[in-house]
Amino acid sequence: MNAATKAALLTLLIVGIGYVLMTFLGDSGPPTFDEGQLSEPGRTAVEKTGLRDLGLPDRDIEKVTVHGIVQDAAGTPLPGAAVVLSRIEGGSGLAQVSRLKQINSTNDGRFQFDEVPPGFYRFQANLAGYQSHKLDVAVVEGVSSPEIVLVLSSGLSISGTIFDPLGKPVAGAQIAAFKERVEQDAPLQKRLQVLLDLQEMQEENGIIATSDGSGHYQVVGLEDLSYRLQVVATGFSPAEQRYIAAGSSEIDFVLELGGILSGTVQDPGAVGIADALVEIYRQTGSQDIIEIIQERAMPPLATRETDGSGFFKFDELGGGSNYRLVARAVGYQPRQFENLQVDSGGSAEVDVILTLGEVIRGTVYDPLGNALEGALCKVNQMGARSEGPPIDLTDGGLETNEDGEFIFDTLTEADYRLIVSYPDYATYQELRIRPGADLLNVQLSEGAAISGNVLDEETNGPITGAVVTVNDVADVKKTAVTDGDGHYFVRGITEQRRPSVYVSVTATGYTRSGNEQVEVADGSETPGANFYLQRNGVV
Repeated sequence: MNAATKAALLTLLIVGIGYVLMTFLGDSGPPTFDEGQLSEPGRTAVEKTGLRDLGLPDRDIEKVTVHGIVQDAAGTPLPGAAVVLSRIEGGSGLAQVSRLKQINSTNDGRFQFDEVPPGFYRFQANLAGYQSHKLDVAVVEGVSSPEIVLVLSSGLSISGTIFDPLGKPVAGAQIAAFKERVEQDAPLQKRLQVLLDLQEMQEENGIIATSDGSGHYQVVGLEDLSYRLQVVATGFSPAEQRYIAAGSSEIDFVLELGGILSGTVQDPGAVGIADALVEIYRQTGSQDIIEIIQERAMPPLATRETDGSGFFKFDELGGGSNYRLVARAVGYQPRQFENLQVDSGGSAEVDVILTLGEVIRGTVYDPLGNALEGALCKVNQMGARSEGPPIDLTDGGLETNEDGEFIFDTLTEADYRLIVSYPDYATYQELRIRPGADLLNVQLSEGAAISGNVLDEETNGPITGAVVTVNDVADVKKTAVTDGDGHYFVRGITEQRRPSVYVSVTATGYTRSGNEQVEVADGSETPGANFYLQRNGVV
């Protein structure tokens, strides 16, 4: 890697950590947006439009069936494996991965996904006792999809014994192994790379093992990496060990006596809220931003649902740790309590009062004025905040229902930015929305489109399965995959004040293109946006 490439990578990572810090700690102010893409809250009229009034013609998309098999390294089919299909927008690097569907492999290890539109997808298989395996594949229109072969290896293990303070074995303890994303004493450039794994970190629930009657445990299916081990057992304090190499044995834990944390979740009228979700997280107090990000990405140590009176109780806490409690309930603003302490053998109480959530709701329509199902809606609080509801590192948003409706009902009284996106239409965004009773009517425009070919720079031949990515507004990615003739078509691009967008292309065996500017106009197609890629020697 030459000096220029290293500098570019470091710049990308620094920009990434700046984005995460704004999300994590709160924006210092509103970002700059194209005023032409902003609308007055609740004032959008829904206009019924005839097909002939739209500038872009309809294009038929040929969907395909994708099939595959899950097997071990010896070629033996593996039944019952969970196979997850996700769509990737952005090709590679800082891509957006959206989980679509999960199925299980059949008795002969096979799986099949029907009616998959052209695009770039991730197929991932998981099975207890095996390393998970993922494969990124371009599904090409008009080209038969090859069989997806997901090979799971048995991997390595970590084993040991769980003891109580008197040296007796502890049965039924849960041991979870999480990948260490940052090497010990790694330089800044390496530490920043953890930002590239944020989504994967939040989706990692750990590989779980349970101690037997003799206190012995074995976590299997590990990669050749270092792991963070967490132990949780009823009646004992949780414990943790860091940077344990896969393949290690005799990794023992001596658990301290646990403490009890209990309380109630109530509404402002002191009425208990049933079925509220209460989560407990470890809070180390680290001031290292990378450690904080990793800590916030971890799943909770324990969860409870309140009973009919709003009561909850945790009996697996204690020790020298601080804890963070988060309480959530449908229709209420979430609330968190930080730096809670529970002494070993002691007890503590915390009562949670949840305030009714402020509401932003509305309906999304397509350019013809029809209610649009499946539009992705997100709201992000604007302005700096030092306290209040917990901040999530990533925001998956929610999709509109069959009537095009969306509702966010757990918000606080603040200004929000609303983003509505859909693959075929321009992205809509609205600033400084205040929660209230008014319904929002959001009508998406058809946007602009670009088309062209992706070609081999040396032979001028078409490149099939190349991923073309348009960086749309609000960090939305619009992606297409080239067909058998190397042709692509991307629609739903948002025309901004400066009528151009940045486009990049990736393809297996070729060097990624730079970010090229292409001029666009709402309701029009920009043809002839061709890209020529250089081979990189990778097959």
